[in-house]
Amino acid sequence: GVPHSAQGMMPGNKQNMTFSNMLSAPPPSVQAPQRPETKTVYDDEQRMDLDLSVAVKLAEVTMDSSPVVRFEAILALNCFIGKYIDAFVSIAGKTIGGKLQGRSVLGGSMPSIPMPKGIGGNTEKKMEQIWAAVFKLHRSDPFLSVSELVNSIVIAINKRAMSEKTKLRQLRAGIRRRSLTGSIDEKGDERSDFSSPSL
Repeated sequence: GVPHSAQGMMPGNKQNMTFSNMLSAPPPSVQAPQRPETKTVYDDEQRMDLDLSVAVKLAEVTMDSSPVVRFEAILALNCFIGKYIDAFVSIAGKTIGGKLQGRSVLGGSMPSIPMPKGIGGNTEKKMEQIWAAVFKLHRSDPFLSVSELVNSIVIAINKRAMSEKTKLRQLRAGIRRRSLTGSIDEKGDERSDFSSPSL
């Protein structure tokens, strides 16, 4: 006889699936796929704690006497800094040039770059220690390959921090300008009530 799988395709069979039957069949229910909630690297506390414990050890190794060991430690720290770049940009923004920033050369205080959500006080302190170790090596390593690698990391983070600070400052200045313009417009409207009568 006919194989069992081919019986449904036989012309006299009620289960005959033809192209027209497939077209007239009701479409399967289609639901829009639900998008998973976007998570950041800062949302996974367990992973961040593990990364942080490794990075703290690597920061200690940057004091090793061997330039090869320091170079490899900095390479690995570069990956960590890249993964948690927003936190390091915030930290660098507070300490551009190795000094705590408070006032701008242009007057007024420099806006601080907010720390990403999910970073607690203890985590922030450890990241600050890691950044301090990298920055110290940036200032003092005598070997060119180590020094160039560290300099590239520090320059990239500082550039991004300055860019963020500039954006925040412009945003803050724009808000101030709008509020001042609003108060001037209000005063201007008041003056128009008392202006000289039209001729």
